[in-house]
Amino acid sequence: MESKEHGQNWLLLILAIGLVATSVILATMHDGQSGAGSQGLQKDTLSVSGQGMVTTKPDQAELYIQIETKGSTAYEAQTRNKENANRVMDVLKEKGVKDDDIETTYYFLDEEREWQPDGRMVVKGYVLRHTIKVTTKDVDGSGELLDAAIRAGANGVERVSFTLSKEKQKDADAEALKKATDSAREKAEAITDAAGVRLGRISSISESNVMATPYEYYPMAKMEMAADAAPAPTQIQPGDITVNAYLGVVYTIG
Repeated sequence: MESKEHGQNWLLLILAIGLVATSVILATMHDGQSGAGSQGLQKDTLSVSGQGMVTTKPDQAELYIQIETKGSTAYEAQTRNKENANRVMDVLKEKGVKDDDIETTYYFLDEEREWQPDGRMVVKGYVLRHTIKVTTKDVDGSGELLDAAIRAGANGVERVSFTLSKEKQKDADAEALKKATDSAREKAEAITDAAGVRLGRISSISESNVMATPYEYYPMAKMEMAADAAPAPTQIQPGDITVNAYLGVVYTIG
């Protein structure tokens, strides 16, 4: 009786092993067929890069105007600075600059120190450095705004940055991207013509970067000289703004 049961157990074990082996073989055959199908659908591709450049005139200026005051005490330096800054901003508003187009970018109160003959360092006074940023669409009149600010109490100009407004920047970006796309297409056509293959459809496009380089103007001398100069307004002629776009395009080929 025990011998009969033992034989049945061995038979069941052999059948189980056979089922597992069959399943493995079938699964392997299925994977092989799927892989062959995927390789059959895969197409050759060509990756190229494109660059587009647009040159345009700036339609916006950012003026960085400095107001520096000194005092024997911190309060004195701060009070003088506030009075000068208020006069500067009032004059700018009279010239048509809006409140939203005036902002403080730097405000720092510092001690002025000096060494004494006996080797001690003492506080000589205080200096407050205040920089305001003025944004204007009147590019041609930016020099006149600087002159008005200097006469009102400003005593320095950090720089003038000529840029593009959001609206013009958007249009320039779109034009540069179109040129970059055309550039990539021309490269792909030249390569496939030389290689003797057919250029297919676009498989993917990836934007790398779109950037505009502002035109920066740095005064060679202190703008405070303008207050004592001839009455003719300061003339600042900005250069062009360059917008560059870079992207990558993948084409199918055959």
